[in-house]
Amino acid sequence: MALAALGGGLPLQSPVLAAGKSAETESINGFCDGCLYKKCMSKYTVKNGVLMSSEGHPDGLYNEGNMCGRGQAQVMTLYDPWRAKTPLKRTNPKKGLNEDPGWVEISWEEALTTTAKKIGAVMEKDPREFVMLSGFGAYPSLYMRPFSAAVGTPNVMYSPGCFCSVHSASEILHGSFVEGADLNYCKFRIEIGRGGANVGSADGEVQADVRCSIDKGMRTVKVDARNSTLFSNSEWVPISPQGGLAFALSLEHVILHEIKVFDEWFVKNRTNATYLIGDYGDYVRHAQSNKPLVWDTDAQTAKEFDDASIGDYALDGSYTVNGMTARPSFALIKEKAKAYTPEWQEKITTIPAAKVRELAATLVKEARIGSTIDVNGVTMPYRPVCVSIYKGLTNHQTGHLAYYAVMTVNILLGAFDVPGGNLGFNNYHYKKDEDGHPVHFHLGPPHHVKFPPKTLDMKDLIPMQHDVGYMFTNSARDLEGHWLDYKPKVGFFYGGNLFSKGGSEEEISEGLASFEFAAAIAINMDEHTHFADIVFPEANHFETDFCYERVFERPSKQQYKQGPMGARKALVKPLYDGRAADDILIQLAKRLNILPKTNIIMSKMNKIKGVSPTTTNLKDVWDAWISGKYGAEWNFDKAAEVGQIALPPIPKEKIYQYYYAPDNQVRLPIYHIFLKKTGEEMIEMCKKAGTEHPVGNETIRNIYQPIPHWVEGPEFPHGKDGFDMNLVGWRNPQFLHDVNNSTGNPLLQEVACKSPFYGKLVLNPRTARRKGFNDGDMVYVENQYGVKVGPVPVKTSEIIHPEAAGVEGGHSRKAFSMNPVNHTSPLSWNRLIPINWKTIDPVTGAIEISPLIRITKA
Repeated sequence: MALAALGGGLPLQSPVLAAGKSAETESINGFCDGCLYKKCMSKYTVKNGVLMSSEGHPDGLYNEGNMCGRGQAQVMTLYDPWRAKTPLKRTNPKKGLNEDPGWVEISWEEALTTTAKKIGAVMEKDPREFVMLSGFGAYPSLYMRPFSAAVGTPNVMYSPGCFCSVHSASEILHGSFVEGADLNYCKFRIEIGRGGANVGSADGEVQADVRCSIDKGMRTVKVDARNSTLFSNSEWVPISPQGGLAFALSLEHVILHEIKVFDEWFVKNRTNATYLIGDYGDYVRHAQSNKPLVWDTDAQTAKEFDDASIGDYALDGSYTVNGMTARPSFALIKEKAKAYTPEWQEKITTIPAAKVRELAATLVKEARIGSTIDVNGVTMPYRPVCVSIYKGLTNHQTGHLAYYAVMTVNILLGAFDVPGGNLGFNNYHYKKDEDGHPVHFHLGPPHHVKFPPKTLDMKDLIPMQHDVGYMFTNSARDLEGHWLDYKPKVGFFYGGNLFSKGGSEEEISEGLASFEFAAAIAINMDEHTHFADIVFPEANHFETDFCYERVFERPSKQQYKQGPMGARKALVKPLYDGRAADDILIQLAKRLNILPKTNIIMSKMNKIKGVSPTTTNLKDVWDAWISGKYGAEWNFDKAAEVGQIALPPIPKEKIYQYYYAPDNQVRLPIYHIFLKKTGEEMIEMCKKAGTEHPVGNETIRNIYQPIPHWVEGPEFPHGKDGFDMNLVGWRNPQFLHDVNNSTGNPLLQEVACKSPFYGKLVLNPRTARRKGFNDGDMVYVENQYGVKVGPVPVKTSEIIHPEAAGVEGGHSRKAFSMNPVNHTSPLSWNRLIPINWKTIDPVTGAIEISPLIRITKA
């Protein structure tokens, strides 16, 4: 085993030895690589060729001089003795987490040639047999997806998307990648499910966002199973982990059936609430144009939805159109909401009925329905309220229903893509389809389902999926049961990790071990790398030139939608024999004779002009990228002097989607006809194939409904056999996004361990008393699928809901070649998260984030 390649001993350039020498001290601009976002501008201090410190740059557009602990601790990732140091080859053919790979050091030429030969063989036979498993760590790469596309495989799978269902739903209503409150004008915000103010990201920009909202006097109410410390001055409303959908439906009920005040103009003119629905739940359409029809109450006749002659729209009533009975979709939505009273939801959420009525009344009052605001000379509706969401609400089987219910509340208030309200971000402008609905920006049309599925991630059966790479675990182990007519033979691991995202370690291991050959680009010898046959050591980002663009995703700087672009030259000489990941992919493409194709695809994907198809020089690519976007006077060297550049801000009025649809012809869907049609299409496809959808046709019928409604999911606490609680996990602010092995950073681990909850099972004192547990008692935690973890100590606290058990940072890494500090946390929350068809959200592919559990004494 190549001990020198795995860890131990001082690096070739030891900071302990070198820093003491007399030398000049340099201050170098750059940007932080401590998390996925990579948009915090930084200042680095280098002394005698040794990186000494990193801090936030005061000119940083997004972080405004802030830098979180992850950014400050990045120095330790450079000098981590457990890094991958040199190319390695496995000598033990038996693969498993507890198997010693028997690594031996090899040359770069042998590593590249061996890997290219294996990929070339499947390229010639069946490119589908090549599988790229990736994740957040590969986001800076310009070449990962183009290389895979040039190989010809459809199997490019990201591991992090299973927790990102918020993106899928936001596409349908906002036509945008993410949503959130307008921090410029919002005065009252309800956050459900660890969203925004209650998330563990805590990067430099979040710090600026928090300060922005506090300074402007915004009141925040957190509705969650846990009371976080971020925004600790806000109000916490505890809710059972599986109760978010019920709470949102009840808010809708109070507004429509008790307060009976909503933004009628907005609902009539900016949504499909007026569209007439026929006997089978479909739009009633015009015989010639096929456009959806509405009822004009002035003319007492049906007209096309965009007819300029409409006097007023009907929101209620029943009409005979085209020989059938038709009702406005709003009437159906209102009718469905009638049953969801605050008293009904209290039995599910434990939130007092009076509290729901208070929050709904506050939303209506603070929405200031009918008011307007002047933004740079443009008059827009002013609705300074927002109900926002995050993964604690959407990562359940019914998560998409909960999202739509929440957004229905925002739309009823008129607080949607207008100043003060709930905004969609990410450089998207409203465009409409033939029915007047927003065209989807990122995911594409959601209706195109296929059977049998063609890829290992089963995305053809999950029409609004967002990176469902976790499905590889199931499909690779049962190809026939997943209707696949080929076997994956060559795997490539770069920047992602299935083990840190949920599911059985044994099943993930079996899936990864099924490859006949696998290669890994690795900064650290993590779990995926443990299953590789060839290891390419990735240089630390401080050792190489680095260029990266991150499209903005946060509300405070929406005028800067086109950036920033970060550029940084190598701060130190390489400590080991690593290379930049894109350089590795370029060299593999060259050996496979697909370099021109790869460069052409890369240029097209990233909208870069002027790149030679035969180039192997990353700097040439960066120069073309930067000059094409920022002007001929800019190139990589000039951008690196500054550290971070951005295009001029757009006018403030243009950050609001409302601005791009002044004719009111874009209609937000609050009656989700696409869900109904897609569900019917999938069931029909499966029937023709003589099979059922893997989640079950009845589940598809129940879930794929056009109106948000209550469904009790498979992880709802039923109490049978002691399964009476749900596990709730949250991020440590120190660990995020599987980037640069933050869990293996000793400084971050030291800070994390100071939390009284880290590595413990957090129980409400009332729950602990009821179950007979005391602080420090050792317990086991088990999900309803037989996975048991522990023993783990109990910690009682009022920060957690009585029906929840909390875990802070339950990552519990397993690869023994990683820095030992990775193994600090004894409880692997991820292992308890089920990865199976019966628990995922069949619309978005989100996996269950709060599994049903029982707790027993050890």
